[in-house]
Amino acid sequence: MLKKLMLAATATAIVALAVQPAFAATASKTFDVNATVNTIATIAFSVTSYNFTSDDNTTQFLASSSNNGVATYSLRGTYGVAPSIVFTAPATVSGTHSNSIPIGTFSYECSVGSSAPVDGAGGAVAATYTNSGSQGAIASGSNGCAAFPTGASVAPGAQVNLGLFLDDRSIAADTYSTSGGAFTITVTAN
Repeated sequence: MLKKLMLAATATAIVALAVQPAFAATASKTFDVNATVNTIATIAFSVTSYNFTSDDNTTQFLASSSNNGVATYSLRGTYGVAPSIVFTAPATVSGTHSNSIPIGTFSYECSVGSSAPVDGAGGAVAATYTNSGSQGAIASGSNGCAAFPTGASVAPGAQVNLGLFLDDRSIAADTYSTSGGAFTITVTAN
């Protein structure tokens, strides 16, 4: 019996040695990942001019007959910088005679367009619109229209409406106009 046990133990040891894997070997190599993600700022604007016709002198917020301008845009900002949409205005709008309209006689309203801002994955992007639901005076120089969180990214196709209004209550009769792109709308994402 002892012989059988020894024979069984030897056979088990031989089988165990036969099924044991050879000594394992591994090798590793590190690698890096680099990505260049550029800032983006694109804009198209639906109108080339705002036109006003005043038939009385009692309208504080006379809307443009060309309706709102619609800016279609995309942007991607960097960390720590808040992207924005602004427009600039001259100090006055000149008349054909010696008259001029001070820019503060105009007011504006910015609001979300028919396509709200979303990121590339379709998630909503918060935006704050200047004078949304009311009109605020236009200043000579820069006028805020929309502000976004720092580092915001907005996919192409988002829209913002820019409505301009004329206070016709205290201006002289004349034909007034600007030329050469006196107003400019700009997306800034740096």
